[in-house]
Amino acid sequence: MRNLLFLLTVSTFITLSAAEFTGTATTLPNGTLQIIQVDTGDTVGDAYIIRTPQNKIFLLDTGDFGTAEQFLIPALEKHGISRIDTVILTHFHSDHTAGLFDLLNDINFEIGEILYSCMPENEIPGSYTKTMFRRIMSMAERNHVPVKLITTGETIDFGGGITAYICGSATAGSRNRDLNGHSLVFKLVYNEFTALFTGDCSFVQERAILATGYDLKCDLLKVGHHAGAGSTGEAWLDAISPQAAIACMPQWLSLDERGKRVEAMLKARNIPFFRSWEFPDAIIYSDGNTFGIYTGK
Repeated sequence: MRNLLFLLTVSTFITLSAAEFTGTATTLPNGTLQIIQVDTGDTVGDAYIIRTPQNKIFLLDTGDFGTAEQFLIPALEKHGISRIDTVILTHFHSDHTAGLFDLLNDINFEIGEILYSCMPENEIPGSYTKTMFRRIMSMAERNHVPVKLITTGETIDFGGGITAYICGSATAGSRNRDLNGHSLVFKLVYNEFTALFTGDCSFVQERAILATGYDLKCDLLKVGHHAGAGSTGEAWLDAISPQAAIACMPQWLSLDERGKRVEAMLKARNIPFFRSWEFPDAIIYSDGNTFGIYTGK
């Protein structure tokens, strides 16, 4: 990681031409960047497996208690993954981090490092969340897995010319006590292909990031907060202007008013939406110049 504060303040993110969206496919090309959306059934939880063309494995969030054993671990096994180079935790709500306990306890999986975003421990709201944070730090230390805090202005090197630019993270001393509003938000760049990952980024955090003037335009959007309540404002969506959107989303959430609001916004902008309950085998793939979505159908 390297500090990009000057770059972000003066010239915002790198502005690229859009990758060509080739639509859906029933075959998965080899040698591509792959973003595997893990279906977590009827539970609310995020988990994305990112495999680079060099076969480095990044796991973005891990789902909730029990979902790792039921959904995440089978998905990793299905894709022949036993080593995870980097686990990235967007924030410490259980539906994004608790699955890590199962992975750390499973001798069949090796984790290279854990990157996370969180305010200082004494500022973490709620004893439950604070206890989870402490447990993860303790288990990582016991398993000799390095843990690193990452913040706005830094990058994550995925290798092979793939870089994540951090445009939102937890803020120390903030009045905002909503942990969702301290999510790790980053723009993944692979040549012309770009994707924005948002964790549970709240309306408040969206407005704060928009105020910085960062170039948020991306080809692919991971919709915030499971495409439900408290996230994805009109101005935010228009600034990103994605060609496609994805979300780990249970069917029941898509049927209530929270999910219907987000779906209506995407439909109004002709943005195809790939929800995990509807596309449980969805894999977004890119060669850096084009991208498509393998649906398994």
